[in-house]
Amino acid sequence: DGDGRILFLFTPWVDQVGGVRGFYRAQSLSSIAEGGDGNGADMVYISPTQSTQVYNALLAHEFQHLINYNQHVLLRRAATEESWLNEAFSHLVEDLVGEHVEGGNRGLAATYLSAPQEYGLTDDAIFNRGVRGAAYLFLKGVLDDSGPNTLGQLAQTGLIGRRNVEAVTG
Repeated sequence: DGDGRILFLFTPWVDQVGGVRGFYRAQSLSSIAEGGDGNGADMVYISPTQSTQVYNALLAHEFQHLINYNQHVLLRRAATEESWLNEAFSHLVEDLVGEHVEGGNRGLAATYLSAPQEYGLTDDAIFNRGVRGAAYLFLKGVLDDSGPNTLGQLAQTGLIGRRNVEAVTG
């Protein structure tokens, strides 16, 4: 919304969504008349019922979604990043802050590796741990090959998904 602030709303409402500890909603930026929820703010919703050790990773994960939306949609007037790549970004950010929770990224990778034939890399990753694991491992490999600046290059573009990765990595 241009005010330089990000709101982190800790609300039990998140627990009612099911299967998440937090989320970012782009609709929080827009008025009700524009199809939003009327908050008019850069806002991330966080469950207040989690153990304290998950919050650093959770806040970093959801903050990445906000940044990614801002870079792709608001600054470049492009589409939102595809879920598989957007979630891979957020899970790598958890690595960067050095905070892991039991079953976190290692658990995602283990889910994928236990049955890789079951998960397509570019499938919808919103509620799919195996796709998240595949995407996380893929993007981790891309960073190992292309360097840490690759994350910023992938975020600061109007391209999405496979086309984004191909353009940045060649």
